[in-house]
Amino acid sequence: FDDPDVSHVEGEVNPIRDMEIIEEELRLKDEEYVQTAWDKLEKAVIRGGDKKQKPDYDCITKAKKLLCEDHKCIRFGDWNAAEIEILNDHLFITSKSMIYLINMSE
Repeated sequence: FDDPDVSHVEGEVNPIRDMEIIEEELRLKDEEYVQTAWDKLEKAVIRGGDKKQKPDYDCITKAKKLLCEDHKCIRFGDWNAAEIEILNDHLFITSKSMIYLINMSE
């Protein structure tokens, strides 16, 4: 909607740009989280030899690549059932479905 009394942080309303900004901010938050989780698992599995956490390490490594290198959200990855169970323990923001609402004058 257009209203001269309502300002926008970017100066003008652009729904596509605004959606991309929000999605990128959420992805960056997950990127921050995955790096911390990966560091912890890397210490346990690679340095500490904890074979029990190897599936978690592999899954988080895959998530880290998707988020940090491919710049994609978790929900766009190709995951098997075991990986989904691991990801569910981490509650990634970008694994959630998105609903887009548009406020239109007509």
